Amino acid sequence: MKQVYRFYLCIFIFFSVACSVVSAQEGWMPDAALRTTIREALALPVPVPLTKENILGLNSLDARDKGITDIQGLEFAQNLTNFDFGGNHIQDISPLQHLSKLSGISLFGNQISDLSPLIELRTLTGLNLGLNQIGDISPLAALINLEHLDLCCNQIVDVSPLARLKNLKSLVLAHNQILDFSQLIGLTNLAYLDIRYNSGGDIGTLTELNLTTFLYDDICEIPPLNPPIVERIHNRTYPSIALPGSSLVAENPLRWFPWENPEYYYDVAAKHDITYFAEPEGYAVTWALTHSQPTRGLATQLKGDLSVANAVYEKYSQRNPHFIYLTNGNFNISHLLDFFPPDSDFWLRDADGNILKTLVSWDEYQIDFLNPEVQQLLINRHVGIANCGLFQGIFFDNFMDNNTRGVGRENYKATDEEIIEATTKILRGIRERVRDDFLILVNANRTKLTAYKDWVNGSYMETVRDYPGGYTYEGLIEIEGALLWNEKNLREPRINVLEGHGVFEPFESPNNLRWMRLFTTMSLTHSDGYCIFRVPHEIDGYMQHVHIWYDFWDADLGQSVGEKAQLYENRDGLFIREFTNGWAVYNRSGKTQEIRLPEQVTGVESDLRNTSHTIPDLDGEIYLKRTTDGNDVNGDGIVNILDLVAVANGFGKNAPDVNGDGVVNVLDLVAVANAFGQ
Repeated sequence: MKQVYRFYLCIFIFFSVACSVVSAQEGWMPDAALRTTIREALALPVPVPLTKENILGLNSLDARDKGITDIQGLEFAQNLTNFDFGGNHIQDISPLQHLSKLSGISLFGNQISDLSPLIELRTLTGLNLGLNQIGDISPLAALINLEHLDLCCNQIVDVSPLARLKNLKSLVLAHNQILDFSQLIGLTNLAYLDIRYNSGGDIGTLTELNLTTFLYDDICEIPPLNPPIVERIHNRTYPSIALPGSSLVAENPLRWFPWENPEYYYDVAAKHDITYFAEPEGYAVTWALTHSQPTRGLATQLKGDLSVANAVYEKYSQRNPHFIYLTNGNFNISHLLDFFPPDSDFWLRDADGNILKTLVSWDEYQIDFLNPEVQQLLINRHVGIANCGLFQGIFFDNFMDNNTRGVGRENYKATDEEIIEATTKILRGIRERVRDDFLILVNANRTKLTAYKDWVNGSYMETVRDYPGGYTYEGLIEIEGALLWNEKNLREPRINVLEGHGVFEPFESPNNLRWMRLFTTMSLTHSDGYCIFRVPHEIDGYMQHVHIWYDFWDADLGQSVGEKAQLYENRDGLFIREFTNGWAVYNRSGKTQEIRLPEQVTGVESDLRNTSHTIPDLDGEIYLKRTTDGNDVNGDGIVNILDLVAVANGFGKNAPDVNGDGVVNVLDLVAVANAFGQ
């Protein structure tokens, strides 16, 4: 046994020493991942070191996704003709500068910005530099033998260095910041050209090229997509939940909703019926920049690959035909400092010329919408959104008290009347040039949009808590009043959104679940609109209101039957509304309430089935009617002796009260017995 042990110990020591010696001999190539990859390509056994001599036998190398950060030592691979280093972490490519036999290389998905080491590699015919950090491509002008070049997903603005590459047959420039493509007109051998997702919108000269495949962004001017907006609003069922932009999160750990499985994201997102705070890029389109409109804020048309945009649209509409997408408008604020040129008069500035910001913890730069030129620009921009039929409307933030009391109001040196006049001019100007059913939603919080009721379809009521623990009775009454006013007075089709805010606790804490039910049922009893409940959590370093999908919202109430804001038995603060599949009840009466419904129903929260139910104060509940035979007590699909047993076991109790008289007795047995065989 000892001899066997000694044998294996010797083997272990031999390989350990051999590996140490080999590692010391390979110090000229410091990146261990690169050494391992090359050793595998050369099939070198462990005892044999990788040397500057045997690396001369390397002709090609597949080094994709190997975790390589440093390619020092590769300069000795003088016979290397092609390689693929895609998906690594390489920044410095200077070791390549004297590899004169290279003909095809891929450095896709690295961290490269300096291309000067490539300037002498004139034998290159294929080069992939996509998904790097490249802005300056001037060194590529020397690579006159290039036939295939991929520069997608970089920071390129100027493509003039490519004008000398007359042998190019395929060129990919997608996802850059290019405004002018005219320098490419001389590339007469091009057969494949992809310039999608860039800044520029003018491709006129490029149509003269003899291209087999030309991928570019279309100006988005298409009719509204089906189904019609009014049908989406009127045919949906309740509860109807809203999706405020990127508010949807996942838990454990808390993070923005992950995109590892896009189909799952669409499954959850499309449970909602309306989204806002969303940018056009959510539908794969962006603003078309031109020489006269060189920034996002000056652009007045949307563009993109409309086949991709339609595919994204279908992801939502196939799951939920009632889904409405409102893109984010910019009325008085922008989160982007490059929204306008830095010297633009369209920014609101202080006496020293500095661009003014609102006093929130994130960037909100203020737009001078009192400027008549800005007013016309805003009209044109939002008409441009309406002309792109992908979107059903626009959303404007920060509109409290008719836009006279929003965040940053103190920076506008104007009277409330002047602000209302300017706002009216813009909203009226948009409305006069868009289709009748194009939707305008504004964030008016708890206030009433008395000045703009003819132009606006809905108020996003971002209610904000009255105190850290939630809402007061007075606050709830104020919210109800504003919601009812909005439901009665704003332009049709109406799309009011009621948002409640939770407390600083887990999403499904008892308090947050109670407030969620309260706001859901307030929306159901007081409106035909949408609702959402968000909870404060810290993400990305600051506190944000985000939400999850609550099981309570999966209840299918169908559509409304009863009137809004009906009191139950005239009890103050206790509201009830009937729907095709049940009732919603909202209680802010100041005490727990007992109610009796005309038939047995099941509480979504309580899971109790009865005609009589108890609702705590500052809470709400959804009660679902039974969709099967009420005499089928055990729900097995047939009325038989088992149902009689279930009724008999409930004698003297209040469930299962088959005939709805408030007590389980012999009359319920008779009702079940009479249903036998039916």
